[in-house]
Amino acid sequence: NRGNIRILTYSSGNHAQAIALAATSLLGVPSTIIMPRDAPPLKIEATRSYGGDVVFYDRYTEERDAVAERVKAELSQTHGDSPKVVFVPPYDHKYVIAGQGTVGKEFIEDLTRFLPHDDDERPSEPIALDYLFVCVGGGGLLSGVSLSARALSPRTKLIGVEPLAGNDAQRSLRDDRIVRIPTPNTIADGAQTQHLGELTFRIMRRCVERIVTVTDEELVEEMRFFGERMKMVVEPTGCLGLAGL
Repeated sequence: NRGNIRILTYSSGNHAQAIALAATSLLGVPSTIIMPRDAPPLKIEATRSYGGDVVFYDRYTEERDAVAERVKAELSQTHGDSPKVVFVPPYDHKYVIAGQGTVGKEFIEDLTRFLPHDDDERPSEPIALDYLFVCVGGGGLLSGVSLSARALSPRTKLIGVEPLAGNDAQRSLRDDRIVRIPTPNTIADGAQTQHLGELTFRIMRRCVERIVTVTDEELVEEMRFFGERMKMVVEPTGCLGLAGL
């Protein structure tokens, strides 16, 4: 029952667009997206074009969880009939992790299709994939992909890659606790998180080999590589995996 429901989330842009598209554009459910004031203009424009109502905050001086609580209370009071406001986190939720884990599932299945085998038979052995390098911010993508890899390619080692300026995931695995940091100053806006999630951290402790870090300069080099050699436009956060390799 979608009546009298409003979706709320926070995101620097990618999760924001997904929520606005799925909730508002496709299902007709109003969505409010809390975004940093310095989020990439293209991501803000895309989120609005899908019907998302964007509310800005300062990622360097405001805590987004506190902002979300305030906005949630305001939505409940200012809209008629007291709508049920449902918060959809960008990474620390089992359904979000499972959804992002399909990236690893599809990737491994695609690789398997290219293994030599008879036309009428599927390969019986898991693929021999040594490593997967995955970008990490809050840990949703990395934890989801690590679960897929453990099930479909158990010999594969998962390496998380995050900006050097924001190495909270690396420190968290090293210290065996969730380390919280100030918002990092990096061009990888999708990885400007302050800490891992409770669920993502538990999965990463179990399934991730280690976390490595890269500099913004290395990200720029990989953006140039993607553009010049692969003819692809890739944002800095999307270059983390290759930079880690």
